[in-house]
Amino acid sequence: TKCGKELKEGNIPPKFTVKNDPMGLFSGVSGFGWESYFEPRLDSELVRATSSEQDVSLFMITLPGLNKRSQAAEEIYQVILDFFKYRDMIFEYKNDSFAGIHINMNLESAINYAEQLFINLYAIYEEHNLTSKIGIGISTRSMRLVPGNRLISEAEQAAEKALEEETMPIVAFKVNHEKYREYVSEEA
Repeated sequence: TKCGKELKEGNIPPKFTVKNDPMGLFSGVSGFGWESYFEPRLDSELVRATSSEQDVSLFMITLPGLNKRSQAAEEIYQVILDFFKYRDMIFEYKNDSFAGIHINMNLESAINYAEQLFINLYAIYEEHNLTSKIGIGISTRSMRLVPGNRLISEAEQAAEKALEEETMPIVAFKVNHEKYREYVSEEA
């Protein structure tokens, strides 16, 4: 018997397909989302934000050389989680970065928040005598109709430039709305 029912000749039990994702939703190291879930989630948030006329800020936090299993890293993960509030809005990105999504936050607010985030991260770096750099890149939807990969590219480039800054390594991608309108009209 199977499942409490007698199987008779010719009766074939139904097959159930179980989707097994060995990774789960979150990394066992940082506790944040996997990179493979990042762009689809960002695209979903951009669609929602567009329909409700909200802004979306994307933060790229680059921490080259960080030992991801160190005590300092655990403290850094907590600071990042406190900043973004929701574990499913933070993603591991490439080997040395984390991407975080904030809904309904404009560029000016994002820069102010990023300054506080940097101060908190830097305090951990000093406490643990870490000498590598911190870079924070920001891009926002800025009322544009843009796909996630565009925001990712902008935030990633901003983070790369931020690593070159000496005092406050935060770079925000600011949209030139006139050039953006020209670009959209040329593409159409």
